[in-house]
Amino acid sequence: MTRTLYLFCSAAPPVFDVARVIEDAQARGWDVCLGLTPSAARWLEPSLDGAVRERRVRAQRAGPGPPG
Repeated sequence: MTRTLYLFCSAAPPVFDVARVIEDAQARGWDVCLGLTPSAARWLEPSLDGAVRERRVRAQRAGPGPPG
């Protein structure tokens, strides 16, 4: 059975520890999906690595209409 952790972060200093949190959760068997506010995404863009990018990171709100 797969366990999924949906982690949503905003632009506040603790967001800089999100990679460590994700790695810890993955080591415990969780599949992690990360959601970021646009500001948090700008803060983290230079440091997002393969472990964080493994699942889609949503930083922008989806517009109306069918998913794309």
